[in-house]
Amino acid sequence: MYYDAEEVLQGLSLRWPSFLNVPPSQGKLEDCLFWVIPVPYDSTASFQPGARFGPSAIIQASHELEDWDELLSKDSSVVGISTLPALEPIVDSPSKFLDEVFDVVSIAMKYEKLPVLLGGDHSITIGSVRAIVEKFPGVQVIYLDAHADFRDSYMGSRFGHASVAKRLSEFTEVIHVGVRSISERELADIPDYPRTFFEAPRAGIFDENALGEILSVLGENVYITIDLDVLDPSLMPSVGNPQPGGLSWNGINDLLRVITSRSGVVGFDVVELAPNLGHPHASFTAAKLVYRLMGYVT
Repeated sequence: MYYDAEEVLQGLSLRWPSFLNVPPSQGKLEDCLFWVIPVPYDSTASFQPGARFGPSAIIQASHELEDWDELLSKDSSVVGISTLPALEPIVDSPSKFLDEVFDVVSIAMKYEKLPVLLGGDHSITIGSVRAIVEKFPGVQVIYLDAHADFRDSYMGSRFGHASVAKRLSEFTEVIHVGVRSISERELADIPDYPRTFFEAPRAGIFDENALGEILSVLGENVYITIDLDVLDPSLMPSVGNPQPGGLSWNGINDLLRVITSRSGVVGFDVVELAPNLGHPHASFTAAKLVYRLMGYVT
């Protein structure tokens, strides 16, 4: 890592770009509910790399956001948003790097903070959820993704982006939402299908019946992971593995609204933004989605 989070808590004087451009005086770790953790890692990318640039692009774009959320009619930053320095990737061992992610999220759990990870490729979710489960046994993972990511291994790795949901399912329940690309083998392997599996709606937004079905399987606590390719590529072109179709802006907002009204969110991540692959508006959309979800959570 570039830093030790415990040392940061003890007042180590460092300065780095912050989400929403929160000044250091307002972004002290001990005073803030949200800990934004940038994870610029894309060593398991299989098609188009670039997600390593996602965290910095999201943070930079967030400087253009208004503190006031016009949809929620509130300033969602009043609970405190602190941004940690970026994690330094370990490129020769995905599993070793996931241990680093686990360590930082574990510290957030120790201090009863809500971690917000900015990816990076989707593999970072494994390390984060491992730490979350230790604090919140039985937590469900709401897995928003165009892909099932349920291969046991891919390109020689069991910890790549195409195996994330499979690894997570080995120690907690995964609820797939928004999938529109899956292999026959993955489909057969997903436990408790179709109760835990919700394909992307054709119109880009779940109707009330579908939202009700999703709500019916949710428990007390959830961790939300959002691969940005769950969105329609016309809205989110800057991803490494785009798929036609997907959720609209209103569709993902409605979905997150009902999920957060039903269950407690104990952490979340937004991953797979590759700003080098599309128009700059994608970074702003990702930043606004992060801030909107903070608002829904609080």
